[in-house]
Amino acid sequence: MNAKLMSRRQALRATILGAAGVGAAAALAACGEEKIVEKVVTQEVIKEVEVIKEVPVEVMVPGGAEQQVLRFGTSAEMGSLDNQADPNSEPSRAVIANILENLTRYGYKATSKGTRTKDHNSVVPWLAEGYEIADDAKSVTYRLRQGITFGDGTPLTAHDVAYSMERSLTIPGIPAFILGVIGNFTAETKPEVIDDMTVKMHLTPGANSFTILSATEMGPYAPIMNSKALQAHATGNDPWAQEWAATVEGAASIGTGPWIVEEFESTRFLLRGRQDYWGGSDYSARPAVGAIEGTVITDATQRALLLREGAIDMTEQLLLKDLKEFDDDPAFTVHHAPGSEHHYLALNMSEPPFDDVRVRQALNHALPRQQLVDQLTFGFARAAEGPVPSICFGYQPYYQQYEYNLDKASQLIKDAGHSDGFSFTVSQDESSAIQGQALQVLAGELSKINVNMEIQRLSSAAVLEGCDLREDGTQQAQCVAATMNWPPLIFDAAYFMIFGYKSDSRSNWSRWGTSETDDLITAAVAELDASSKFEKVAEIQQRIADQSPRVPFLDVDSHVVSTNSVEDVRIMDVWPRFEDIRVTS
Repeated sequence: MNAKLMSRRQALRATILGAAGVGAAAALAACGEEKIVEKVVTQEVIKEVEVIKEVPVEVMVPGGAEQQVLRFGTSAEMGSLDNQADPNSEPSRAVIANILENLTRYGYKATSKGTRTKDHNSVVPWLAEGYEIADDAKSVTYRLRQGITFGDGTPLTAHDVAYSMERSLTIPGIPAFILGVIGNFTAETKPEVIDDMTVKMHLTPGANSFTILSATEMGPYAPIMNSKALQAHATGNDPWAQEWAATVEGAASIGTGPWIVEEFESTRFLLRGRQDYWGGSDYSARPAVGAIEGTVITDATQRALLLREGAIDMTEQLLLKDLKEFDDDPAFTVHHAPGSEHHYLALNMSEPPFDDVRVRQALNHALPRQQLVDQLTFGFARAAEGPVPSICFGYQPYYQQYEYNLDKASQLIKDAGHSDGFSFTVSQDESSAIQGQALQVLAGELSKINVNMEIQRLSSAAVLEGCDLREDGTQQAQCVAATMNWPPLIFDAAYFMIFGYKSDSRSNWSRWGTSETDDLITAAVAELDASSKFEKVAEIQQRIADQSPRVPFLDVDSHVVSTNSVEDVRIMDVWPRFEDIRVTS
């Protein structure tokens, strides 16, 4: 850990030192405990549970932790700071998720490794202190916590919530899709401000309480933003102030989160801890380090090398072989938890040779999934044996019916009329090492039965452009097969199938589905009874597995790796959170 800021950060260093004061010790917020009762929304019922609420306690921490900088190596170049302005800014969400907050959040649970991660079976209040869903599920009313301020000091009110939700629903993109499709929020009826701390959102029928509240949890997808600041910078050509929100000044002003953006470029960022942060409901009242310095290092091997050399303190998305080495090294800690990464090969059923189910089934029999686990993952992943990620409610391992059997694969290919074999090309996202390694294994097995699989490594954007469905429902012809990692947005098999298996979904690269199966998915989404939902999603998954539109590879754990001085790490699916991360030396 670098206890002082680098020379090019002198301005921020002065700010941090000024906040901390002069001396060998700085007063920081630590945590005591008190038992309280919170209402927790699960996938089945609303129940009262006893939880531990951390209470700020002033203690003296030697060394002035507020002066410390955590150096984080991130894996991909970043796009816009306004997630709603740039739908392809996935890497930027590591920053956005730390400066913006939501009405609700998933709860936390501890893993066997001591890491804290999301509890996908519960949703708890966050910026909202409470909520009430109407008996007819046509509206949800949120009551806000008192005393919360944005980065520029403006108090949070219901007007900000109404404005933010309307913004999310109106600007075309992923946020509008998530709120509309998952949460059933409607853009046709504007939010109602009941009073300064109460707002009512209108819904269309078809969602249950868990999914409604999950939609307003969705990290950078449904954030609550500073309406006064945004409206002050709106123009006729930019009514939602998207250009300003994407600037450092804008991003530093519009969030309620524990961090303020000081610097931001496509290859680096600097976040300053807010000493006036409101505190959340389950961790210390302000960040335990002074700043987060993020540097983009696209090569995973280079990130591992820099961590070993002490040039960075923490990093993400390492090769699994490097994870194993770090896990065996007592100087480092691998923080990991069951993850949402679901890697697979999509086979375009509208293009030969994959318009024949026997060919698709043959590829599934040709993949030695256990070999992938044993040789590639070192215990940090599991064989993907279902049409949806194993982390989802309702998951069924129906691809177990395709045991590794090259003789069966060869016979299926011959039965499909390819006695002399065939060739095809796979589009692979070059940023995913695990997909490339899995494809190499599959290619080696297919070559044994006279099938030539060529791997075309492309950028993420190029793969999406070639394989996503267009507005008219057509797809680029060259996308005969492609690899994908599609983490679930809501951890429910029915919702996952909306994106990957409904016939009109842009990300349905396999072109699987009919009006009948679309209706089955819609019915499963709307089902309120947990056992009935389980039966519905099981039936759909069996149909999918029988038709084999995909070759599932691996379900990979989420992880970050740090030096042993870094503690209290939270694993939050596809983006890290730096909330109460702390350093012991």
